[in-house]
Amino acid sequence: MFYFQATFFFIFVLTQKRSKKVKALKSKAKFHSSRLNDFKLAKAQTRKSFLTAQYMKFLTLFPSRPGEHYQPV
Repeated sequence: MFYFQATFFFIFVLTQKRSKKVKALKSKAKFHSSRLNDFKLAKAQTRKSFLTAQYMKFLTLFPSRPGEHYQPV
């Protein structure tokens, strides 16, 4: 009975540690992929259009009155 409890506890601790590591790796990968996408966008476009794209991304996050602030060229 003791071996069963010890084994169960050991497996439980290992899975908890693994799930924390997996969550940390996923969030880190998500951050770096968004940074990489921004870099690719900047490389593919000129600086002005990159800033416009970043501004449009900002407006999609906070769309108060996008018609007033941004006029497409």
